[in-house]
Amino acid sequence: MRLTRRRFCLTPALVWLFSRVLPAYAAPVTKGTDIPPSAVLDSTLRAYVDALIPADETPSGTALGVDGQLRRVAAGQPDYQDLLNRGLAWLHERAHVAYGRSFPELDEAGRDGIIRQAATAHHNTLERMFFERTRADAFFHYYGRAESWRGIRHYRGPPQPLGFMEYTQAPRQPR
Repeated sequence: MRLTRRRFCLTPALVWLFSRVLPAYAAPVTKGTDIPPSAVLDSTLRAYVDALIPADETPSGTALGVDGQLRRVAAGQPDYQDLLNRGLAWLHERAHVAYGRSFPELDEAGRDGIIRQAATAHHNTLERMFFERTRADAFFHYYGRAESWRGIRHYRGPPQPLGFMEYTQAPRQPR
């Protein structure tokens, strides 16, 4: 096979193109995973949210309705709904493979272990995208509620309307 100018230019271009296209198809997305019934997904979501935001001095994530907020957000976004359902199905499947029980039936260490797998998975995998997106959204909805602030020492809430009227000076402390 003789090396021509056309082959010399075309080969790197094809290699570059395939290096961009093929990883998307090769990413482990847990194909063939059946989505469990909605009751199983709902109980898995509640257990997942409570594993992310457990109760301590402040209420748990489900006590403040974070699981419902995630469902409401997903209802308006089909891609997010698919990510949420597939991620919850992945949690359910991993719990059965690793422990022989469903995710909500696991103890705290078992749940944390499975969530750690999702958090440390390779980028652009289903479990990693599920973890990062739902964790960020869960914290957003949780800390958006005033009830979650009481566990944070010396935090009385956002600076407005109390302070920062003059942005160059800190607000005056109440007496």
